[in-house]
Amino acid sequence: MPDLEADYVVVGAGSAGSVVAARLSEDPGCKVILLEAGTTQSSFLNDIPAMNLQFVAGPKTDWMYPGEPDPTSNGRAQTWHAGKMMGGGGGLNGLVYIRGLKRDYDDWAAAGCTGWGWDDVTPFFRQVENFEPGGQGSLGTSGPLSITTQDHPHILSEAFVAACAAVGLPTLADHNGGSREGAFIGLTNQKNGQRCSAAKAYLTPAKGRANLRIIRGAEAKSLGFEGLRARSVRLASGQVVRARREIIVSAGALQSPVLLLRSGIGPAEDLRALGIEVVADSPEVGANLQDHIAAGGRRFVNVPTFNSEANLVGGLKHLYKYLTARQGAFASPAVQAMGWARSREGLDGPDLQLSFQPFAGMNLATRPRKFMPEPCVSLGFTVARPFARGRVSLRDAGGRVAINFPLLGDERDMASVVGGLRLVDRIFAAEPLAGYVTPDEPYLGKSDEELAAFARQIVGLGIHTVGTCRMGGDDRSVTDTALRVRGVEGLRVIDASIMPRVPSANTNAASMMIGEKGAAAIRQAA
Repeated sequence: MPDLEADYVVVGAGSAGSVVAARLSEDPGCKVILLEAGTTQSSFLNDIPAMNLQFVAGPKTDWMYPGEPDPTSNGRAQTWHAGKMMGGGGGLNGLVYIRGLKRDYDDWAAAGCTGWGWDDVTPFFRQVENFEPGGQGSLGTSGPLSITTQDHPHILSEAFVAACAAVGLPTLADHNGGSREGAFIGLTNQKNGQRCSAAKAYLTPAKGRANLRIIRGAEAKSLGFEGLRARSVRLASGQVVRARREIIVSAGALQSPVLLLRSGIGPAEDLRALGIEVVADSPEVGANLQDHIAAGGRRFVNVPTFNSEANLVGGLKHLYKYLTARQGAFASPAVQAMGWARSREGLDGPDLQLSFQPFAGMNLATRPRKFMPEPCVSLGFTVARPFARGRVSLRDAGGRVAINFPLLGDERDMASVVGGLRLVDRIFAAEPLAGYVTPDEPYLGKSDEELAAFARQIVGLGIHTVGTCRMGGDDRSVTDTALRVRGVEGLRVIDASIMPRVPSANTNAASMMIGEKGAAAIRQAA
């Protein structure tokens, strides 16, 4: 099999990698090769929003890394989901478009990431965005990614926003403007009722370019170096892809650090113990692992919900609504309404992100998907600014992965979860939502100790993994503020793994922004 060569080789066609490859290939004078391990790509069927239920935990579309047993959550082992398809996580996520809060990015800048504060990153968000309805001044209107409001959200999603107002959370008219707290009906990255991932938005218009080659089913196993300069990517097939200028690793917050470790970039002592030749001693590769800590509750309701209509009659009704008007359950993002809130008094800002779903009872592990037959809704939350930190490492020189993450190892996170459980009860008990739900207050009457014990049974991951190739201004950071890997040349990491701290929101929008900003840094250096 002949080797390939390009000016730039991008590893991973996810939410950041798709942006990078498309932007770099806008220059007809340079050649770009984009490598993607997955084979699933955009199609009419695959881009139906509800199809993400088939892709999450699907063996062909999800890496599904098993985590180590976690003593802080009763020894349970979490599954770490990551997209293995064109679009990466943006190809199977819940289609929520949300930037996060102003302080998220200002904190990055304050921690040494010069040029990554809110005012610095906002222009790159706007480069991504094409908000079709207009009318929200924070959002861009001419970018590749189609963003829209939801047509006819479920009546209970609107009742949730009103109930939040009743408990003191204001209704936000423009939640992407950096506001500090409040509730809102979410935006979704769709176009004509179809998923609009970064791959679809950026690569579909670019794939006809003679200087861009996209190779699916190309799993990167290691990087090759000439001295300290990254020169090639070796695939699982044995083929080698060479880069004349730079290699850009955009494989995601789980795969990117693993690729660096297998290639000799990481904690030197650990690498030598595995028999891996050290190229650069970088102790924090794989460290700083973060994800949102997720919990919540559900209630039975007195109106139909998406799960109670997951039967032959209901399915045909919603299929008709989708095919004729692009509405209904098939067109709905997973989370219709959201909010930011404080779990308790005395905090200087919101520590919870709320997520309301007009359905309940789904188990991601079941095939085929099974829902509760009774009308039911979910009110979940994540710890928006968690203190928990973990690590991705190698078990052996063969590259098997170990993921250690103590979900509730920090008492501050536990306090947020306990307060969040009580807030769930308060919102469900507030009008007008209370008029739809079965009266129940399972959390308000329990002590902190009882709720903490319950939390250890139920907490999970928000599936917003970041941080494992931390960007920073200090020598221990894996990447500098131009996203160049320290200790080597010709290598950058551009994806969610560079985030020093997880934003207070879903991470897909931020990953695309990182792709835009990283591509601009490469072009500026060329």
